[in-house]
Formats: sequence, C-alpha cells, structure tokens
Amino acid sequence: MPTWERHRACWDRAAALFDPPFEPVLIPYEETTLPGYYMSPGSTGRPRPVLLMNNGSDGPISDMYVFGGAGALARGYGVLAYDGPGQGAALYRQGLSLRPDWERVVTPVVDYALSRDDVDPERIAIYGASMGGYMVARAAAFEHRIAAAITDPGVWASRRPRTHPSRGSSADRRSAAGTLRSTRSRLSLPRAGRGACGTRFASACAPTAPDRL
Repeated sequence: MPTWERHRACWDRAAALFDPPFEPVLIPYEETTLPGYYMSPGSTGRPRPVLLMNNGSDGPISDMYVFGGAGALARGYGVLAYDGPGQGAALYRQGLSLRPDWERVVTPVVDYALSRDDVDPERIAIYGASMGGYMVARAAAFEHRIAAAITDPGVWASRRPRTHPSRGSSADRRSAAGTLRSTRSRLSLPRAGRGACGTRFASACAPTAPDRL
C-alpha cells in the first residue's frame, strides 16, 4: 500500500505537467464516486471523440496513458481513464471490490462522459487491457451508447484459461458466440504487435481510426 501511494503521487505530479494538464475527475457511481483522469489534446471549441480506458485487475492507471492514451491524444481523441471497483484507488483507498457485471461500472462512466461539453456523444470508444478485455466486451453488450470497443486481449472463457476456444466445449462456444452477437457496438479485435503511436497494437491506433469511428 505505501508503495502504491508513492506511485500514484508520482503519477499525479506527472499528470499536472502535461499540456494541457490531465484533469483529475470523480465519476458518480452508486453511493460513491470512481476516480479518474480526463486527458485532452487541447481545446477546439467543439466536441471530440473520446476513448474510455479500462484497466485489468492489477495494473496502475498510469498504464492507460502508455497502452493507448498517448496515441489517442495524438489523433485528436479525448481520453478518460478510470479506476473501477477492484482497481487502483477504488480498491486501495475506497475498498471497492471487483464485480462481474461490469456494465454497471461502464454505464456511469459513459454517463459522466456525456455530461461533458467536450465529448461527442456519437463517438465514444472503449479500450480494455488484460482482464479488461473481458470487462469491456461484456459492458459493450449492455451499454449501447458505445460506438466501438477494443479488447486487448479478447477473453473467451475465464474458466478455461489454457484452452483455445476452438477446443472448448460446445456450450462454451455457444456462450461466447451469443455474447458477441448481443454486442451491438462494433467490436475491434486488434492484432498483436507494437504500434508507433505509443500503444501495443498497431490496429488500435491506425491513423484512419477516428474517421471510421
């Protein structure tokens, strides 16, 4: 815990040095709030597309800048990174536990994004890292205001972490297929590799991505 607090303090100091500075935000969630940061590429006087950045089970929120935030900012996106229940400050400072129905976390995050004048309500994308790949796929199946989702990686069945989905049971395959069919947003499954824009996946930060979104 002391080590995590020192890390977060370093991140807060760094966030204040960006131009423009990253904005600490509190996202209304049930009877409390979730901590996050809104990162803006600069003011244009008009709403921008926004990338919601959802961590996994054990990564610091600073990872979200490296995993895709920098690339999104360079391409004109606003970026909203946050700690959900069981993650970062929501876990260590607030004692909020991880939950499986992640749509109940993402929906308040979308609500908050839509409360901002600098967010285009028609162009909201979400990125999930590690276990977040499962979280955002599930969330996108229920939260239809999300226009695009990036799963990094896509998690098919957490009960079979060492089994390729093609070798799972027929019930597992039907369940996975049903989840994908129920996802009304466009689900993007990036290829492995490193993009030059600061994310780990080239297809997640292609120069034409904002136009497609």
